[in-house]
Amino acid sequence: MTVSEGRSDPDRDRKGSATCTRPWCVTAHGETSHPDDEDHRSAGLGVAVHTRSRAGRGHRTIAEVGLLQRRTDPEVWLVIEDGAGLHAEVTLESARRIVRAVAADPVLRDALVPSAGDARA
Repeated sequence: MTVSEGRSDPDRDRKGSATCTRPWCVTAHGETSHPDDEDHRSAGLGVAVHTRSRAGRGHRTIAEVGLLQRRTDPEVWLVIEDGAGLHAEVTLESARRIVRAVAADPVLRDALVPSAGDARA
């Protein structure tokens, strides 16, 4: 996977098939015969992150964040992956719950607001 900070694949930033009802979908529906090519995918957003596994050492990577709805999925998923082991998928409703919970918790909310002296901001 080649991802840079910002959009991960400029060629996929275009709207997919005119018959697709999802405004975020960039899949060119009907252009191939492979079933996976009919899944609904958004253009990925590349984000520089520092991650670690539970017991592992941290490493810097570029994570791709996007939306996915496979033909067999009844709902849309938020996907975060880097092609090197980081992979998480949560439903959009779950992602919304996470955002609401963090926004409602003063400790978490305040920890995510960059301070003026924070060089990582």
